[in-house]
Parts: sequence; structure tokens; C-alpha cells
Amino acid sequence: MKRDEWFQALDRALADFSAEEREKTRLFYEEMYSDLTEDDCTEEEAVARLGAPEEIARDLRAESPADAAFAGQSAGRKALIIILLVLGFPIWGSLALTAACLLLVAYILIWVPVLVLAAVALGCLAGAIVMAVASPFLMAHNPAMGLVQLGMALAGLGVGLFSFVGFLYSCRAMARLTVWLTRKTAKLLRKNRRDAK
Repeated sequence: MKRDEWFQALDRALADFSAEEREKTRLFYEEMYSDLTEDDCTEEEAVARLGAPEEIARDLRAESPADAAFAGQSAGRKALIIILLVLGFPIWGSLALTAACLLLVAYILIWVPVLVLAAVALGCLAGAIVMAVASPFLMAHNPAMGLVQLGMALAGLGVGLFSFVGFLYSCRAMARLTVWLTRKTAKLLRKNRRDAK
């Protein structure tokens, strides 16, 4: 295919795009063609490296889904679609907000046990330190109560360390779960966007 034929095919493939978008795309590919021919490519080789005009138009539509949704639509139909989107906002906007809130609740539910473990660990460790420091003073007045408090300090230290280890392991697990949930949500949104086209 010759240069002029290729650019005519590109113009036909981009017929439903705005004049500004067509001009911008044409200038980009003309510059690309010039670079290829300067690198000692023949006219046919340069055109072959640019790719098929239909594929280029399809890729551009995929990059700008809003323009693709209106591609080939008359002005009246575009206006009707925009009016329906605006009037339907109370419905689809509240549904989108509900979906976002549900996703936020899922993230909160994932991380609440981790935060509880962290709070238990910090509380037990801080309490154990305070009780261990206060035990000698209590032992001076009441040895039995001082020993009980020292035992409780050791028990608090054990529970705090156990909770801290649980916090570390659950934090890693919940981070992986959060990444998985985010990827699944993004994949679902991409699939829905693809299906809508």
C-alpha cells in the first residue's frame, strides 16, 4: 500500500471522530511515517510498520470510551443520551455510591481484626510494663499482692507478645487480601466497561 492510500484509509477509519482528533492523529502518523522513511524504509515498509488504519481507529476508541460511546450518533441522539444521564443520576449515582460504600465496608471489615490485635498488644504490653514497675513498691507494703501483680505483669507481657505476633501475621495476610480485593474490583470494572462497548 502506498502512502496516500494508507492516509486515505486512515481518514475513512477516523470518520466518526471529531475534526480536531482526526487532525491530531494524522499529524502524529505523518511524523511517524517521516521518521521511518528517514531511517531508510521504503514507502511500503513504512506504511506496513504504521499498522492497519482500522486497528489504529479501534485502539483510539478503546482509549477514549466517552467519545466511542457517542461515535456515529447524531447530534439529537447525543443530546438525548446526555439528558438521560443527567436525569438518571439520582438512580445510577446512588447505585455507584452504594457500591463504593460497600467496598469501603469490606476494607474496614478486613482491617478491624488487625487493629483490634494491635490495640490488645499495645494495651497488654503497656499494662505489663506499668505493673512490673509498680510491683516492687507494692511488695514493700504487701508482698502477696506484689507477687500477684508481678505475675499479672508477666501474663500481660505474654498476651501482649502473642497479640503482637498475631498482629504481624494477620497484617501480612490482610494486606494480601486487600490487594486481591482491589485487583478483583478493578478487573470487574474493566470487564463491565468492555462489555458496555
